Amino acid sequence: MKEFIKKDMLYIKAYHKFNLLISLVFILSAAASMGNNFFAIYGVLFLTMISASLISYDETEQFIFYAVSIPNGREKLVSSKYISNLIVCACGIFTALLFFLAMGWIKAEGEIENMCMLLSALCVVSMGIPAIMMPFNFALGVKKGRLPGMLAIGAIFGAVTCLGILFDNGSVADYALLLIALGSLVLYGVSWCISLKIYKKKSF
Repeated sequence: MKEFIKKDMLYIKAYHKFNLLISLVFILSAAASMGNNFFAIYGVLFLTMISASLISYDETEQFIFYAVSIPNGREKLVSSKYISNLIVCACGIFTALLFFLAMGWIKAEGEIENMCMLLSALCVVSMGIPAIMMPFNFALGVKKGRLPGMLAIGAIFGAVTCLGILFDNGSVADYALLLIALGSLVLYGVSWCISLKIYKKKSF
């Protein structure tokens, strides 16, 4: 497993420096603007794109054929992608937290609650979106799985937006975001299990 994750990290270092830089710029912009949540969320969203590219890279370089030929290779390949996504996004969220703290954004009264809401939103983005996309990518391949995955994401986030409009209440919205963040964590675990089952049965 460690070898698979190390390979993913080396690939990210070699080919995703631009994505990492753009993400850092958005996070810095969010901190500099004293809490513009959109920039921070967009910065982490850039990091979630890497998980799809990791699968695509393995398909293009035919690493998948090596992976499926070794003991527990399918499980290691799938799990490494989920773990690599968590590592990258966790680094992004931790960096955002450090910058916001450095800028003194949470010094004002009541801003700690806003920080918690931002962290909840970042968790939704970093886990919710990959959780929906990755089973499609493993089942159909990245190219064919992109469209149904995006449609599923659109439908889910559209439903969440409609619920937010229907229950347009500050406290309700805050609790709803926390619940959605917890739901994203559960969804990530379910997605992981689904992808493992899909890839075990997939023929090459």
